[in-house]
Amino acid sequence: MNIMKTAIVTVLLILPIIMFAQTMEDTVKSSSQIAAEEYNKSGNQKFGNNDYDGAISDFDKAISLKPDYAVAYKNRGKAKAQKKDFKGAILDFTKAIELKPDFSDAYSNRAAVHILNGFYKDALKDLNKALELNPSNISARFNRGITYNNLGNYTDAIKDFNQIVSVNPTDDEAFRLRAFAKYKTADYNGAIQDCTMAISINPKNGKAFSVRGDSQYASGKQKEACADWKISGTLGDPDASSKINTKCR
Repeated sequence: MNIMKTAIVTVLLILPIIMFAQTMEDTVKSSSQIAAEEYNKSGNQKFGNNDYDGAISDFDKAISLKPDYAVAYKNRGKAKAQKKDFKGAILDFTKAIELKPDFSDAYSNRAAVHILNGFYKDALKDLNKALELNPSNISARFNRGITYNNLGNYTDAIKDFNQIVSVNPTDDEAFRLRAFAKYKTADYNGAIQDCTMAISINPKNGKAFSVRGDSQYASGKQKEACADWKISGTLGDPDASSKINTKCR
């Protein structure tokens, strides 16, 4: 009996130690996660202030505390892309996707780097996946419209920009890019209308003046075209002077 009592007392003494150890482990994990989230938040703030080195440092710390932190990998990839570390950005976006296969934003951001590098087919693959996962991902749809334009698929580009302007009717770039696609498909009147809308939203959109000038010229309105190109030139369009010199004499 004495042996039995001793055994019971020993077990009772050990159990609280084991339970306490588990509770401490959970607390440590929770503290690490909280700290990781704080570093991620700080990194986002620094990113917003264009402090990309500081942001990367904070995201590094977040990841060291929480190695499966997909959002931190995605955010670090964005900061690396801003520093033109495209290889590092791709690796981070890819890691975020490995950790979270349904991460629409990670696919969209990786596609953005592919676009910057001119890898439009790779970008299209990622953008299709991003929109499959989240059809409401506006940045993915916008970038897919750009990708379609670069691949010469103007019909599908117009479809994407149609959806964007229906959601955000003050997006001057969406109107301008849709105008470019319409210009390429010889819908000159439609292109002029879209550029006019873009200009009404943002009078400093020099590219909108440029595309409208191209569309005016293609539809036989030389005077109007030259006027648009002159404005686009004052707004920084590098091609304006050559157009004026060759087509406005």
